[in-house]
Amino acid sequence: MISASIHAGVKYAAVHFGPRSTAVTITPKNKQFLAIPTDFAKTPAGVAKGGPLDPIWGPTFINKGVIFGYQGGQKGTTEGVRQRAAAGQSVKKGEIIPLFILKKSVVVKRRIDPHVDLVLWAKPKFMADLKKEALKVG
Repeated sequence: MISASIHAGVKYAAVHFGPRSTAVTITPKNKQFLAIPTDFAKTPAGVAKGGPLDPIWGPTFINKGVIFGYQGGQKGTTEGVRQRAAAGQSVKKGEIIPLFILKKSVVVKRRIDPHVDLVLWAKPKFMADLKKEALKVG
């Protein structure tokens, strides 16, 4: 019997693995809320520039479940600023921008079914390669 395991290399990747019709609810472990970054808190590559408590944001405030900051409070450009520029709009220094949305929990649908997406896809090629190598040895 041959067995294998999958390692995605990122902390929260496991929630995406499982039968496609299922979902996982993510809740905060140490705080009251999850802080979901908006485009203004992400780099142009879509990665969060930092957490809601990082000093890179400058002064922030919370209103109706959203953490707001001021344009110019963070270093470098953000995806939200890039999107506005692409639409022909500008974000002025000191303008109030949404940084994070606070949620008690989020539901993530599983996208990768190991049996369908990995085993059924890889098994025929693996078996063909195995047979080819066995013929070389035998």
